[in-house]
Amino acid sequence: MKLLPIFSLNSQIPIALALVMLLLPINSVAAPAQRLEAIGEAAVDFVRSNHPWQGLNVSFEQPTLDERLSLSPCEAPLQASMPIGGRIAKRTSIAVKCPTAAGWTIHVSVIANAEASVLVARRAISRHEQIHANDVMEASRDITSLPYGYLSELPVGDALQAKTGIAQGAVITPGMTQAANVIKRGDIVAIELSDTRMAISMRGVALADAAAGELVAVKNSQSGRTVQGQAMASGRVRIQ
Repeated sequence: MKLLPIFSLNSQIPIALALVMLLLPINSVAAPAQRLEAIGEAAVDFVRSNHPWQGLNVSFEQPTLDERLSLSPCEAPLQASMPIGGRIAKRTSIAVKCPTAAGWTIHVSVIANAEASVLVARRAISRHEQIHANDVMEASRDITSLPYGYLSELPVGDALQAKTGIAQGAVITPGMTQAANVIKRGDIVAIELSDTRMAISMRGVALADAAAGELVAVKNSQSGRTVQGQAMASGRVRIQ
C-alpha cells in the first residue's frame, strides 16, 4: 500500500503567507510621506528670523504634529509665513506651505521664550508717588508674556512717578508711569518771561501740578493775574 505524504501545520504556514502576499494589490505598499518634523522646523526658522527680540536669549518650542497626519512629500522647499499685519508673540500661528501643484498648507503654533532684565517693584508704590532707584530692582523675565512692554532702567534724576498703583513684585510697564511733577499745586514758582530783547522774572503760585514740559496755570503774586506757561525744572515756569 502506497503511503500519502504527511505535512504538518507548521510546514503549511509559510506557504499560506506567500500566497497571501501574492494576492495583495500592488498599491497596498505604504507610499512615502512628508517628514512632519520638517514642517515644525520651517515654522521655527521663520519665527527665529523675524521675531522682535533679536539680541536676547530666545528659545523656541518645536511644534508637535499628529503622527497620524499623512501628507505627500514636498518636492520643493517648504515656505513659512504669517498673515499680513500679524505679530510674532508668545504663541504664533505659522502657515507652512508646500508650493507645488499638488501641494498642501499646514498651520502650526510656535511658542517663544525670550529672557531679559526688567524692572520690578521692590515694594508697593502708590498712585502719583515718585519712583526712586531704591523702589525697584532688576529681575529676569520672559518678555514674550509682557504685551504692554517693560522698563529696563529709570531715567536719570528719578523723573518718573506712578500713574497707577503698582503692586510689589509687579513688572513696571510704560503705561504704569508718567513724568514726575516738577511743580505741585501751591508751590511758589519763578515766572520767567523771555523774548529776543529781554528776560523778566517774577514770583507766582502754581495752580496745578505739572511735569517738566507741561503747561500749567500760575497766579502772578504782584498783579494777581493768572497766566499759563511751560513747567521747567526747579520750580520755574516759562512764558513765551
